Amino acid sequence: MAPLALIVSMMIPAVSFAADGVDEPEYDKPSPVESSQVVRRKLLFRSTRLEVAPLAGFTLADPMNRNILAGANASFHLTNAFGIGATFGYGVKSSPTSLRESLESTDSRIPSDTLNRLATTRVGWLASVEGSYVPLFGKMSIMNSLILNYDLHLLFGVGFVNLEGETTTGVENAASDALGGATVAPVVGLGTRFYLSDFVSFNVQVRDYIYSNPVVSNGTNNESDLQNRLMLSVGLSFFLPTDVKVSR
Repeated sequence: MAPLALIVSMMIPAVSFAADGVDEPEYDKPSPVESSQVVRRKLLFRSTRLEVAPLAGFTLADPMNRNILAGANASFHLTNAFGIGATFGYGVKSSPTSLRESLESTDSRIPSDTLNRLATTRVGWLASVEGSYVPLFGKMSIMNSLILNYDLHLLFGVGFVNLEGETTTGVENAASDALGGATVAPVVGLGTRFYLSDFVSFNVQVRDYIYSNPVVSNGTNNESDLQNRLMLSVGLSFFLPTDVKVSR
């Protein structure tokens, strides 16, 4: 019995040590929730929302007449990235470029009777149906105090450019009649939005209307040239519904 009692007495501490090792909780091991990354939810400023934007713009790199336009854009965003819309701009004012002023100056080598027969083009109105794609969006910090959400979007579509002939005398003639009319114009563009609130943004956009039409006409020679009518516009967008969606 003595040897058996000695063996049992030696095993008890070992069993107790093993049991202590099993029952002791592992406080240093983080839980799966604590070790997982935080999931950030995105604000879906465009997804399934209607956007209405009054705009003001002017044309760039005009050969003969600068144009100031007023209009509006309406778009429906199918997702946060893709949308479809329509844009209209009406020419409210035009002014001659330095090239036209040089041609019409008193020291021009062109005879006055020839100048009186010439006509140049100005924009009557622009209209287009466009698709939009947002490849980039995010947040930016201003002076480390103001956080603005923004996006960069691409525009592509087709439209019409309605041109009006303008003479030096202000009286319509055969040349001005030859220059007038609407022409089909593919449209490409680039823009950015700065979101001032959940349903208001400030927009800057550039559209390129590509078409073929004479720049100057004397009534008989109406050779067409490929034109890139660039329009820079600014405006405010209003989104409906006013509540912005949040990604899940």
